[in-house]
Parts: sequence; C-alpha cells; structure tokens
Amino acid sequence: MPAFTAIATRVYKDPLTTVYLNSIKQDLDYLNTGIAKAWVNFDGSAGAFSARSSFNVSSLTDSGTGNYLITFTTGMANSGYILAGSSKSSTMLGPRVIGEVPYDTGSIKIAIVDSAGSFADSDFVNVIIMGASNP
Repeated sequence: MPAFTAIATRVYKDPLTTVYLNSIKQDLDYLNTGIAKAWVNFDGSAGAFSARSSFNVSSLTDSGTGNYLITFTTGMANSGYILAGSSKSSTMLGPRVIGEVPYDTGSIKIAIVDSAGSFADSDFVNVIIMGASNP
C-alpha cells in the first residue's frame, strides 16, 4: 500500500479539540476521530476462515461456530469505541453480527447469530470499528 502524506495546519480531532500541526503527517497517523480505526471483511465459514481485506487488523481467530476474535494492529485508546457489522450467508436468512461487551482495547470478540438466535458461521462477515485509537 502506498504511503499517505498530508500537510495540514489545523485539524479538527473532535467537536471540542483543535490541533495545530507544523509538520507533515504520514502513513497511519489518525487525524480524525470520525474515521474508521479498524475494519475487516472475511469468510467465516467452516474450513475457509480467512480475511479478504482489512485495515488495522493484525489477526483473526476462529473461536468456534459463529465466534471470532479480531485483534487490532494498533489498539484503541479506550473501550468506548463502537462496532458496526453485517454478515451474509447462502445457507441462512438474516444473520446478525454482535460484539461481546465490554470491549477490549486490543481486540474484540464478535459472534454471528442466525434468525433463531443460534451461533452460525457466515460466508461474508464485515466489521468496522469507530472511535479513538492509540497514536
């Protein structure tokens, strides 16, 4: 992935904080709390567990049927981040992604639940994390 470079004199981190920058920020500097801090798209079906694409995710662990651990490359600043997710499967109707709370700053446990409330593997799992990450 090519490096990202931006030159800025004023960056609004959140509604209450203004940060003035006098230098070039490069690569994985998180300048805004409103951007995704981590995301992953993976195949969680049995026997084919693998990430298709990701950002700030160092590893995925299959913890059993419909249960996964997503470990961040750069951890979150606190456990107050949010999780949004979706999943799709050719074998079930309306699977949902849920996160185990409280959230950990270095990883998050998620589960896929089918319409009957049972854990189930899913062909397409998408997770996005929003919040403050560590610099």
